[in-house]
Amino acid sequence: MRLLFLSVLVTRPEEAGIALCQAIHALGGRGIYCPTIAFQPLMSESVLNKQLAALQDTDWLIFISPQAVKSIADALRVHWPSLQGKVKLAAVGAGTAATLKQRGFAPVLAPKTNFGSEGLLDLPEFQSVASARIVIIRGEGGRQSVIDTLQKRGARVSSIVTYRRVLPTLNVSPFIAQLKKSEIHALVCTSYDGVQQLKKLMGEEGWPYLSSLPLVVVSERIKILAHALGFQTIWVANHAGHEAIINELAHIKEGKK
Repeated sequence: MRLLFLSVLVTRPEEAGIALCQAIHALGGRGIYCPTIAFQPLMSESVLNKQLAALQDTDWLIFISPQAVKSIADALRVHWPSLQGKVKLAAVGAGTAATLKQRGFAPVLAPKTNFGSEGLLDLPEFQSVASARIVIIRGEGGRQSVIDTLQKRGARVSSIVTYRRVLPTLNVSPFIAQLKKSEIHALVCTSYDGVQQLKKLMGEEGWPYLSSLPLVVVSERIKILAHALGFQTIWVANHAGHEAIINELAHIKEGKK
């Protein structure tokens, strides 16, 4: 089995993190669920409904993350009968697209290989967008590249900011105890905030053990941050999907670099 006896601390939050732990278990490893991000809603239901009701003239709704979908799915479902066929849906990656489809929203345009903002912006549908009205569903903060690029291409871009990433309330003592006993062999972080908050959560007590473990991230941008934070060995998966992450974990197991 590809990950036999490999114990992996998985910081990806919610269903995606649990699913990755299950996939690691299925391959003989041990997935240790330790979400380093929690989500806080930023809008009341009435304010969100008012914003969604104003989408009648929108050409595209772009979702930046699975959480962006979850944060408005129930409200959007109410408005969808009047929007379907007028408003097209796009997602930055396969996970976000799958979250939309699971909640009954389709079809969804998404990159097939180069997941992320760059892959979305490379799609033919977003090359000639002069005067198109595009609304981006996203969390507070984050990169501006999608907004900036689409505006440079002539689109009218606005955002609905529906959630904030916060530090979760988490008892880290069991994780630190496992780190000290060398019972954790690798780490997985799939977001910028996830890496920062992993170091913050584990604190000075856990950091000496954490920093020396191989860390799998999902972009060169996150790798640069992790290196700046002091992580010593960083592996970059081809994309944020579980298959790509598991491929890097298998390389760690095999001792490849």
